[in-house]
Amino acid sequence: SGSPLHSIDEITARANIDQSCPLWLGYMGWDFKDLVEEKGLFANLKSPHFDYAHLSVYQYVWVIEPENGSSILYSLSIDNLKRENKPFQYNHLCSISQPGDFSIRNLKTNMERADFEQKVKNIQEYIRAGDIYQANLTREIRGDFSGDVVSLAQKMLESNNIEFGCFISVGRNYIVSTSPERFFKIDNGR
Repeated sequence: SGSPLHSIDEITARANIDQSCPLWLGYMGWDFKDLVEEKGLFANLKSPHFDYAHLSVYQYVWVIEPENGSSILYSLSIDNLKRENKPFQYNHLCSISQPGDFSIRNLKTNMERADFEQKVKNIQEYIRAGDIYQANLTREIRGDFSGDVVSLAQKMLESNNIEFGCFISVGRNYIVSTSPERFFKIDNGR
């Protein structure tokens, strides 16, 4: 209840953790803009599948570095935080290493190549005019998916040389991201 940003600040302030441990795990969706920006052109667009944000704090965080085989188990201490005691499901981790089949059919996009190229030209004009300095031009690709979502995530991670990827399960919906860039970083409170 209340502002999600207030809740994030409040819990973060009460956390007693190693600064290298990820405190928050989850996502802030593109629609989170509705909570922090003034109403604009895309104010009435909201994903029917995902909330504005889905962030969790875990009592134990196990960070595994596949490159060198090292791992660190963090134990978090947060004053007055309600804990859910759920058993650790090691079997789920084991199943990730044994991928199944998947298929994607009937891919469609909401923007054809000519439209995309025209929008790139428009953005370049806005930049030259000094109206903007950066733009994030995206398009939606939809298709019919069946099979193992974990296998899809593994294939995407293998086919992209990325540093910042994620696999998040939110109910019956999934986020598989192979983003090549970091969006947020906090270093010494900045």
